[in-house]
Parts: sequence; C-alpha cells; structure tokens
Amino acid sequence: MLFLIEFKVNYRRYTSFATLHKILIHYLKEQRRVKQENKQIELFHKLVFTYSDKRALKDQKERTNSINKLMKKIQENRVKGREKYLKRYCDGEKVVYNLDLEKIEQDKKYDGFYAIACSDMSLPPLKIIKIHKQISHIEKAFRELKTDLNIRPIYHYKPERIRGHIIVSFLAYFLLKHMERRLRYNQKTQEMVITPLRIIKALKTINAIETDIGGKKYYLKSKHTQLASKLFEIFKVKTMRHIMSLEDMKKYLLESSPTPL
Repeated sequence: MLFLIEFKVNYRRYTSFATLHKILIHYLKEQRRVKQENKQIELFHKLVFTYSDKRALKDQKERTNSINKLMKKIQENRVKGREKYLKRYCDGEKVVYNLDLEKIEQDKKYDGFYAIACSDMSLPPLKIIKIHKQISHIEKAFRELKTDLNIRPIYHYKPERIRGHIIVSFLAYFLLKHMERRLRYNQKTQEMVITPLRIIKALKTINAIETDIGGKKYYLKSKHTQLASKLFEIFKVKTMRHIMSLEDMKKYLLESSPTPL
C-alpha cells in the first residue's frame, strides 16, 4: 500500500510515522490558514507513506518486547523515568509508575506504516522506496568495515596517510564481498554458512611455518579449514605441498595465479 503526500517542511533525517503525522497535521492547518489569507505555499518536499503486514508484525513485536522490559523494570523498581510507555503519577507523597495504556493504543494505529522524505520532487515513489532500502546495505557495509576489517581506530595523523588507510580498507572490503558472493552462489558451498567473518577466519588459517633443516630453509604447510580449501578450489589457486624448500616456495608464489576479479 502506498500513499504520496507533498508539503513544505524542514527536517534532516527519516523519522517515525507518528512524528511525521504530527508534522503533517501542523502543516495542513498552516496551509488552511494561509489559504484563508490568499497566500500560497511552495511544496518542495515529498513524503512517501508505505504500509506492509510484515512491518506491522515487526512493530508489534518490538512494542511487546519494550512493554515486557518496562514491566520488569517497574516490578524491580529500576525505572529511570524516561521510558516510552511509562506513565508517572503521584499517590500522596509517593511517585507511582505504570504502563501508559493510552500511548500504547495510540502507537498501535501506526503499526506497519513507514514514511520516507525526499527532496527530489522528480523521483517517482517506487524509486524513492528502492533507494531507501539500500540504506540497510550501506549500514551493513560500515558495520563490517568497523568490525570485521578493523577500519577504526585510525592511528594516522597526516591526511594522505588517513586517505591511504581508508582506501586500503575499502579495497579489502571489495575483495571480501567478492569472495563472499562467489562462495555464496557456488554449488560447492551451498550448504555452508558464508559470512565475511568466517572468510577472514578461514584466510588466517592459510599459513606456512618456516624451519631450518641441515642449514636449509623449509616451509611446512599448516592445517587450514574446509572453507579455506573451498577458496583455493573456487578461485583456482594452486595449493602448496606439505613441505617446500625456499626455492620451491619462491617458484610456488610466482606460479600461483588466481582467477581475475
């Protein structure tokens, strides 16, 4: 279900349907007042209101969880006084906390609704919704950069080094997502759980231990995971032998050629 409303309003970020509903009512009243004064209002924002049963169930579940947590806090006398569904009143000299049933019933009316604000009046509603859904992918990318790839903290001070650090991090992210995509859509790894963190852990198991035997350097291959073996197979990278001399290792590194990205 889709609704389209355009009106003049200034705000910086997406907000809840309830908040936008209050803003909308205010500006409709303002528009009525201005019309009575024979003036005009310039419309430069577009609001797209959507409804889905899936989101309605999600809103209901989140509200139920919030109510259960709040009830537990009330019973354990751990209320801070700033909870969403909290009602406070005085019983003589005693402050009593309870659930705000009126607020809960009011929020139920907005289950399943979501509002998206757009300043580009030329974009059609379905395009706006499609762009907005990409936000979750962007937020996930930044989470993976900050956690799995440790883009932060940045121990650099010169601007060129900071830029270099960020560029290397994004290149690493690109390679990681490329590997994730190749693994996820390959029949050989269909039954495996593929996540960026699992790929990183698998890559860390690909090691060779340097040792000295009779004055010569040799490299012993360590045991790696099943996912690491699949990485070698899918990207057509030649695996090293269990024991290799220094000359063999140099030759192996030169000959190992992964498939192009």
